Amino acid sequence: MHHQFLALLLVLAAFWPASALRGQVVLPWQAQYHPDSSYYEVARIDAHTWWVGGENGILYALSDSGTRQVLTPPGPPVNILKIRRSGDQVYLTGDQGTLFRYDLLSGQWQRRSLPAPYRRISFYDFAIVPESGTLVLVGGHQKIAKGHLAPPRGIMLRLPMSLEGAPERVWAHPGRFVWAIRRGLQPDEFIAVAFNGHHSRLWISRDGGQTFSPEARLPGLVHHLLVHEGHIWYSGTRDLRFRRTGMVGRVGEDPHYMDDIGCVWSLLPQAGGGSLLLTQAGTVLSWAGGEEAPQSLVSMPGPVYEGASMTGSAWVLVGHGRRLFRLDLGLQETAAR
Repeated sequence: MHHQFLALLLVLAAFWPASALRGQVVLPWQAQYHPDSSYYEVARIDAHTWWVGGENGILYALSDSGTRQVLTPPGPPVNILKIRRSGDQVYLTGDQGTLFRYDLLSGQWQRRSLPAPYRRISFYDFAIVPESGTLVLVGGHQKIAKGHLAPPRGIMLRLPMSLEGAPERVWAHPGRFVWAIRRGLQPDEFIAVAFNGHHSRLWISRDGGQTFSPEARLPGLVHHLLVHEGHIWYSGTRDLRFRRTGMVGRVGEDPHYMDDIGCVWSLLPQAGGGSLLLTQAGTVLSWAGGEEAPQSLVSMPGPVYEGASMTGSAWVLVGHGRRLFRLDLGLQETAAR
């Protein structure tokens, strides 16, 4: 019954007037609700194309008009967790110790499944280091990534961008899960965040991802990192009860806690300053940073996990149940589609 109610809200969203969304325009690009499947990732590939990935190997190219082209990586399907482009290559990571590379010029796929002990690892995030020709992969036990109880077995690995050769273990801890990695504020600097069940720890590399050392302690479960406007922003949830209290902050400042919105899964930089917050409850908020509390913009019918910029004021948003939206903060009214 709960899924049927959410599906009804999604259909109704196509007919909501702009005024009902506080002046913001939300266009549902996929109205059918799939309760047993989700989109986890969306990434911009070029000026007019985004790739959307998710559960059970879901992957397709999305145009700026909303049309989709199914993409089929080789081998058995795995959950697609992160997508990044570097030059003419697109890299994708998943669970079961698997990652892919796609050549945009030749249209050829390459799949790499790492051997034991990495077969049960989800590569939840990764960074590309073209200066050294390597990828830095982070994550942990794939059951943790799916919300199940298991030893976290957090890990950071380096692997050549060719996907060939032996992986180099940079860091590992049986009791922590590494949720995110980003380039830092300085050249050759990378930051990652690991959760131990009670709080999170920011780890920093100053040598291009070859070694990491502990840095700031952060509250709660930090799920996402954003380097923006000279600050390290972070978001997540107060504790393991991710459906309750959301959290957002900047390193060195007190965090903001928000009841009843659940985990803040992602932060998206806004061209005019500040960031968008995507949440478990489906609420999209805007936060300028500092002491000012985040402001609610619009509520979606279900969890929103990730987004990617389309223009300075528009984003593609994806989430639970294969929900797919275009959110435009620059338009004040639009014809219903």
